[in-house]
Amino acid sequence: MILGDSDYIKKKFGVGYRLCVSIKKTEEDDEELLIKTKAIIQNLVLSKVLGSSVDLEFSKNDLNFVLPFFSQNQFADLFFSLENFNGNFPLFVKIIQYDSFYLLKIKKFSLL
Repeated sequence: MILGDSDYIKKKFGVGYRLCVSIKKTEEDDEELLIKTKAIIQNLVLSKVLGSSVDLEFSKNDLNFVLPFFSQNQFADLFFSLENFNGNFPLFVKIIQYDSFYLLKIKKFSLL
């Protein structure tokens, strides 16, 4: 039996949070541009959140990351950067923790 609140249990036994970034792409969109966008987003997440790692992709338009529990004070800067990122596709960002999840819709952005 484990006794404690969800933050204590996550800190002691869990990996933290899962960040899912879905890129809204249509069939007509440029595949090369999608690949470049995914690489930029991956570098952004890994550079903004100490200890983060890439997780498996669920589909070709998704990027998934594991964000450590101890890095939650860095999330605001990451979300600000994702929100202000300029690219060609709309992004949908979801962060999942032990007992709930949050979903953000980020406006369409364009890649130079």
